[in-house]
This record gives sequence, C-alpha cells and structure tokens, in this order.
Amino acid sequence: MDIIRKNTTAKNNWLDFDNFKNQLLYHFLPQTGGWGVQNWPLTPESWIALNTYEKDGTLFVTADVPGCTKDDVTVTLDNHTLKIVATRESHEGTMHRTETYYGRQERSFTLPSDIDVDSCSAELTSGVLKLSFKKSSENTKRIEVK
Repeated sequence: MDIIRKNTTAKNNWLDFDNFKNQLLYHFLPQTGGWGVQNWPLTPESWIALNTYEKDGTLFVTADVPGCTKDDVTVTLDNHTLKIVATRESHEGTMHRTETYYGRQERSFTLPSDIDVDSCSAELTSGVLKLSFKKSSENTKRIEVK
C-alpha cells in the first residue's frame, strides 16, 4: 500500500477555477438584456442572493438582505432593469470574527419585458425583500395599417 502525502503548499485549484469562471463570465456573457446580470464578477460588494419565480400571472423576486431595515434598502426600476441596494452597518466595538459583509451591497438585473412595471409592490420581512410584478396581458399591440 502506498501512502500519498497531501501537498499543503499547493495552490487551491478550486479557487483558480472560480477566478477563471468569473473572468470568463465577465468577458463573454452579455452584460444587459434578457435576464442578464449586470454586475459580474459577483463580489461581496455586489452579492445579494436573489430568487425569481412566477405564480398565477405574477413574477416574484426575493432578495436576502439580512440585518437590514426598510430604511437601509433602496429599490429602483429603470427601463426594466431592477436595482436593489442594501446598506448594512457593522456592530460597535472590537470584532473578533466576521463572516458577514457590512457596508453597501448592490445587485441589478433585467426583468422580462412582459411585466407591468406600474404594478410593483415591495415588502421586507425577516431580512427577505419580496417584490411582485403583475404580468402584462398585452404582450403585443396590434397596429392598424391605414
């Protein structure tokens, strides 16, 4: 039986792969349009975890913003681009261990074109921001030819 020693000085290959993936996504994926994410690579400053789903003709977006109040969160919608900004203040005193990000975080992406932007509603409960958008029943408009 051979004993294989672990090389503790070797570089972390997964970290190299993750850096390569972020560079690839940043340079070759479209930065806008469709459901495109517009702030690649995702860093602690830009990472707000999102989920999107559709139910009964309504599009829902949930965003994790733990430790934030409604005054700490700003949501804007400009030309179907949804932008969420959350600011989280650090605790007072000497930090001994920090595993969460404090400061300003931002995330933006393009919503589908068939939503009614005027029907947006937002609610913040237990650190989860929930946005809802009614889907537009008029996807296409018929234009009369004269």
